[in-house]
Amino acid sequence: MATFMLLQTIGLLKNNLAKNLDWYLGPGVNLGLGNPFALGVRLRVGLQWIPAEHLEIFGEVAPCLWLIDAVDLNINGAVGIRYIF
Repeated sequence: MATFMLLQTIGLLKNNLAKNLDWYLGPGVNLGLGNPFALGVRLRVGLQWIPAEHLEIFGEVAPCLWLIDAVDLNINGAVGIRYIF
């Protein structure tokens, strides 16, 4: 069974910890477009380092509360690089 996941998060808080190092917090939505359909809410918190203009390296965790197809709680995590055009 294949599932397509769509994540959307809005930045709520973003604060500077040190030069080029920020932490952030924001609510979001998880949408599973498979069989069965799934919908949940999430709250991510993370760190981002900005080593150069247009470049971010980040790590985050996000507790997720699934509400549809079944009530479930799990934690997602991510590390990555963002290039901002």
